[in-house]
Amino acid sequence: MTRMLAIATDAEEAETAVQHGAEIIDVKDVDGPFGTAAPALVRATVDAVAQRRCVSAVVGEPQIQPEALARAAATIVDAGASYVKLSLYAHSAQEDCVRALSWLDAPREPDGVTFADQRPNDALIGLMAQSGFARAMVDTARKNGGRLLDHMDIAVLGSLSIVHAPTA
Repeated sequence: MTRMLAIATDAEEAETAVQHGAEIIDVKDVDGPFGTAAPALVRATVDAVAQRRCVSAVVGEPQIQPEALARAAATIVDAGASYVKLSLYAHSAQEDCVRALSWLDAPREPDGVTFADQRPNDALIGLMAQSGFARAMVDTARKNGGRLLDHMDIAVLGSLSIVHAPTA
């Protein structure tokens, strides 16, 4: 199933996106490469779309630590986000950050976002699956640093889609 996701930077943009068929409203601070939105903005967006659409929001900054990430995710959940996306910037606590969000569960399973232009950790997507993440996304952190395929071979991208969570 294909669903349209639209990025919105405020409640007015969210409403416009809904009127034009967006099924998921992705709240984002566009000043950063994968900008964390303030909880107040997430709440205003959730209120604006009045349960007509799912709202996603991102948490995570380049050097965020696991405890801070868990707190940030909790504020986004409390603000009403349907999905929480975790920016997995390359740093030493990256895997611990994934584990720090394993407490999220249906309907707010986290989505993990790793960056092809930051030497992605090959084991990270498997760890996301084991930690209960619903989806994994590969993106570029620097939006002016080339396309995804400039940083990652298509065969490598294809191999990522075969990762599945272990069955109980």
